[in-house]
Amino acid sequence: MKRIIEKIKRKEITVCVIGLGYVGYPLLKVISEKNFPVIGFDINQEKVRRAIREGYQATIEPKEALENRDCIIICVPTPVDKNYHPDLSYIINACENIRKYLKKDS
Repeated sequence: MKRIIEKIKRKEITVCVIGLGYVGYPLLKVISEKNFPVIGFDINQEKVRRAIREGYQATIEPKEALENRDCIIICVPTPVDKNYHPDLSYIINACENIRKYLKKDS
């Protein structure tokens, strides 16, 4: 934890925002505007293109987005069914991608 705090203070912490929707995209922008190294990841090519057009780093490639990141923030949909039970499949899929690239102390 101490290593992460020091990297935050030096603005060296590397961040990935998973999901570039109505929560993830503004978060990507704020983190970038605060001068932290950040990349956005989404499976939707249009969302990635929008981010790139506006000057942000983004990709549809999990390895590029997730490899060697200190902090990974999940901002994916959690829709609910008619009984108000959340569909966790988006979160589960994100976690399965993260698992492949997670490193110690992230």
